[in-house]
Amino acid sequence: MLATEILTTDHNTVIALIDELKDRHNNERGNRDLFRELDLAIRLHLRLEEEIFYPALEADPEFKGLMEESVPEHNETRRVLDDMEAINNPAHDDFQKLLTRLRFSLRQHAEKEESDIFPRALGVLGADRLAELGTQIDAVKADAAGMSRSANMK
Repeated sequence: MLATEILTTDHNTVIALIDELKDRHNNERGNRDLFRELDLAIRLHLRLEEEIFYPALEADPEFKGLMEESVPEHNETRRVLDDMEAINNPAHDDFQKLLTRLRFSLRQHAEKEESDIFPRALGVLGADRLAELGTQIDAVKADAAGMSRSANMK
């Protein structure tokens, strides 16, 4: 699978998790578990972009400055997640406000990548290179999933 396809799937997944967390009004523990899943998914996605996808693009002059532009946005996302973790109550009004802010910024991020960066990446890198990056991304995700499962067993 192409890296851009995997990252697009990630975008859809985290937006769906946010929507589910906003819509759920049942048990607090279930919502905390759902937030934990969302938090891990977003942080892994940011890591994949910063360590695999963006560096591959930065090698091309057309994408010069991509990291300088994107990493501060990613850091802001991490700060929002940290603030949400500090509140530690998905039902709290401040948590919900941060969740709304997070959804808005992630939707903007996804739209920019999917409408601009990903199509250009295909043209610049080609399908074969994007498939190689996709393989790297899948390997990191599999490793992270294995680590997550072993941490949950403890």
